[in-house]
Amino acid sequence: MSEEMIVDLSAPTLAGIKTGSLFRVPFIDREKLNEELRRLNYSVRRAGIIALPLFIGEDAAIVYVYRPCLLEKDISSEKAVSLLKGIGYHMTGTAGMVAQLAKRFTGSQFPHEVGIFLGYPVDDVIDFIKNPSKGYKLVGTWKVYNDVDSARDIFRKYQRCTLIYKRAVKSGAHIRDLAVPI
Repeated sequence: MSEEMIVDLSAPTLAGIKTGSLFRVPFIDREKLNEELRRLNYSVRRAGIIALPLFIGEDAAIVYVYRPCLLEKDISSEKAVSLLKGIGYHMTGTAGMVAQLAKRFTGSQFPHEVGIFLGYPVDDVIDFIKNPSKGYKLVGTWKVYNDVDSARDIFRKYQRCTLIYKRAVKSGAHIRDLAVPI
């Protein structure tokens, strides 16, 4: 995992404006993947960020980079609690919830509730679960079913953040410098 790749796929999370990011990482050697994750976690720990694999296949992993402090807020809303409990989650704190999410990954299928763990609006996650292919009004980082104007603003912030962070890495900045405490 290069720093450029991590920044490209998780800059808003590193910047503290998004709860989490999820991306696929191809690998040849599982131990090398684990070492890369250890290095990444060491670089971002002071900012309160955790990176871990939610799923490891034969040649690729699904890596989740997230801020537990933001996730705690997201999974504590009344609607999120209702949704998650309704599909079998036990409300056990952020680490326990992430462990439950990981059990629901199969590699080829992502559990639809993952949007809550990424900081997407709960109403959009609920509507996506009800009907993923119809009724959405906008597609960006997620499928938007409800507040289009707010989503557009958020998408622009994510894009600007990613552009700024990519430029910073090209200029020599390291992830440890870009991962800001919040």
